[in-house]
Amino acid sequence: MKAVIKLLLLPLVLIVLFTQCEKEPDPDNITDDAFLNALIEMGVDTNGDGLISSEEAKAVTVLGLDDRNISNLAGISAFVNLELLSCNNNHLTSLNLNRNTSLRTLICFGNQLTSLDVSPNTMLTYLHCGMNLLTELDVSNNTQLTFLGCYENLLTSLDVASNSKLTKLNCNDNQISSLDVSNKTDLAELNCYHNQISNMDLSNDTSLRILDCDRNQLMILDVASNTKLASLDCSDNQISNLDVSNNTELYGLMCSRNEMSSLDVTNNTNLLWLYCSDNQLTSLDVLNNVLLKNNLYCPNNMLTSLDVTNNPDLEWLRCQGNQISALDVSNNTKLNLLYCGENLLSGLDVSNNSTLRNLDVDGMPSLKQVCVWVMPFPPDGVDVDTTNSPNVYFTVECSK
Repeated sequence: MKAVIKLLLLPLVLIVLFTQCEKEPDPDNITDDAFLNALIEMGVDTNGDGLISSEEAKAVTVLGLDDRNISNLAGISAFVNLELLSCNNNHLTSLNLNRNTSLRTLICFGNQLTSLDVSPNTMLTYLHCGMNLLTELDVSNNTQLTFLGCYENLLTSLDVASNSKLTKLNCNDNQISSLDVSNKTDLAELNCYHNQISNMDLSNDTSLRILDCDRNQLMILDVASNTKLASLDCSDNQISNLDVSNNTELYGLMCSRNEMSSLDVTNNTNLLWLYCSDNQLTSLDVLNNVLLKNNLYCPNNMLTSLDVTNNPDLEWLRCQGNQISALDVSNNTKLNLLYCGENLLSGLDVSNNSTLRNLDVDGMPSLKQVCVWVMPFPPDGVDVDTTNSPNVYFTVECSK
């Protein structure tokens, strides 16, 4: 009878042992030498036996494995107390983090991951998985996320409805056709450029400061509620009207290559740069934008005039490819670059612009006299393009 009982108990003992083995991940599963060597170099092997024990793995909360030529992170499941894992720029094609439920930060960009399951990692606040080969990403369980970087993947959709705490979202360079960020009241930065997005509701995103949505398929962009917006890039869309009158904190506006016939920036007195090329603008008033400094870029429009007399700090001015017949840059004494070719200028005075290093006056048969600050012109260090402007001559003898 005792023998029978022992035989009956034996399977139960085996089941218990098997279950315990299942619950206790084995770091001996580390098969990648580069991974093992990195752990040893980092001092994880505290007893110096050249192996990683379960206890040694449990003691680790932070792992930095960037640029280690690692192809496989098998054995990572033994690091059950891991809170931060950074393994970017390796050769990983898969990453199993099902047992790493304490993870708060995961940085795995620059690998060849085709899938990534972070559903068990509910404590994640920071997920950076860009520059991989992901075709889908489920972050519905990751409600604590404040940062999500999934750029340069192969995503066709991204659902962030559950991620109401997001402050920064980088999902650029994918194939996303729809992006719902309507409940993101804490979102301060959104980079969703180079996708296929045709519509975006930003009305509740009142914390938004940086928005880069260029190279999409937007026809309408309403930023009236985003009064904290400081930088906006909506270039390369199909926008016909852009109202930035409420965005008085804007210091950078890029809206080139759209379908706008007008642009009012009179309320945007903090602008440091403005890019609005390749539209159908017939006028551009920058008299209120006295802080303009880095770049005023408005080529290939339909401008007949451009007054930059109130922009004394301007360093780069590009207004080529318009219908401008006169251009006064006498107040722009800090100009480093002036491209004003392919206009209707008959004369040009740059005698006050001795800081110029690039002057482009090409494509203007009507242009004759160009007043300069020194002869012979151009001096060393100054590049001048007079292509297809056969009548141009430079002189310092100009009547003021």
